[in-house]
Amino acid sequence: MLTLSIGNSNLRYALFDDATITHRGVLPLDEDIDLSLIPLEKTEARPCVLTSVRPDWDSKIQSFLKASGVACSQLGKDFSLSLPNAYHDTSEVGTDRLLGILSALNQFPDQAVVTVDFGTAITINVGSSKGEFLGGLIFMGASTQGQLINEWTPRLPQVDPEAIADGFIARSTEEALKAGIFWQVAGGIESILKNIQSQLGEEIKVVATGGDVDKFASKISLVDSVDSELVLKGLRLCYLHSQSKH
Repeated sequence: MLTLSIGNSNLRYALFDDATITHRGVLPLDEDIDLSLIPLEKTEARPCVLTSVRPDWDSKIQSFLKASGVACSQLGKDFSLSLPNAYHDTSEVGTDRLLGILSALNQFPDQAVVTVDFGTAITINVGSSKGEFLGGLIFMGASTQGQLINEWTPRLPQVDPEAIADGFIARSTEEALKAGIFWQVAGGIESILKNIQSQLGEEIKVVATGGDVDKFASKISLVDSVDSELVLKGLRLCYLHSQSKH
């Protein structure tokens, strides 16, 4: 199965042979995107499924796939996600958040799970041990903060947030920004996860994903698992579940 996820900044894809990923990749969503890198020649008769949080990119991706002879089913249009949702308005929830929870619940059945997606925006999403999406938090991603700080305060440089050798006492403005944003995010998430666990009153299993996950996961003690393809695995499960009902 070929799975594709259009995120805020990137198109991520993975080709599955049963449950095993054989090919994967990430393409930035910009005018120079090279969609020919998607391994369509290896899909053969396998299903193609797509999820998106960027409707402005849907038609471009679908047109490319159609011109390449690939019919791709889209979540929300051609099949649906069956996951109990505690949001006041269930239509507000991004499908990437729900698919991540579905995948995490599959990884840790009958346990409360939390997914942390380190993207353009960081989302923290909570799934109950009964298999329900409970809600979560959304805030600005570390890389986004590092880019925007220069726009808001022109005398400060644009930075790529990261931990520094001097730990928590930086000795230059650039390093102070890099480490300051990094530890604001890492420390904030650590605190949030502890409070979620306390609010639920039960142990949680935490799965981290997203473009910046390799920077942060090792610095957050409550992270149990890192899975860069968490959403795509959830998309595969969602499609299989929908087909099993027919």
